[in-house]
Amino acid sequence: MKWLKSSTQKSWVVSVGGKQAVIPQCETPDNKWLSLSDSEWIEVSSTPVIASLIKAGGIIKLDEEPAELKNSIPALQVSNTHLQAELDIAKARILELEDQLKNASGVDIETIKAEVRQQCEEEKKKALEELDAKATQEIETRDKTIEKLEKKIKKLGGESDGE
Repeated sequence: MKWLKSSTQKSWVVSVGGKQAVIPQCETPDNKWLSLSDSEWIEVSSTPVIASLIKAGGIIKLDEEPAELKNSIPALQVSNTHLQAELDIAKARILELEDQLKNASGVDIETIKAEVRQQCEEEKKKALEELDAKATQEIETRDKTIEKLEKKIKKLGGESDGE
């Protein structure tokens, strides 16, 4: 078998076995190709105009079935419908298994997450309060040290003035 298609938007009419056949244009809504048996191919390719168009690249000739015929829109629609049904079954199974997991373990993951978040917030707040208390204490200690040093400086400054 041979498959023929125009490489341009021009279709070609050929005589095959006493009948007319159309070599379709490059782009068609249903990706048409003209399929010929080996005997029909010999008849068509012996026509000088067709032979020169094939040689010049005006007509595409394939020895194997074109992929777009295998992947035709109707075939893809059937495949898509089948795959969509399988996907819906898988989604339903996932929901079923998730529900079984919740019921089997008696554990609600979202509740656990919320509790952990709450504990983290409480620990964070407690840690901040402790740091604030330590910082306040450290500041008070340093302020007292500064006051003592200032008193000593005044005392020393007063003694040196009197001598």
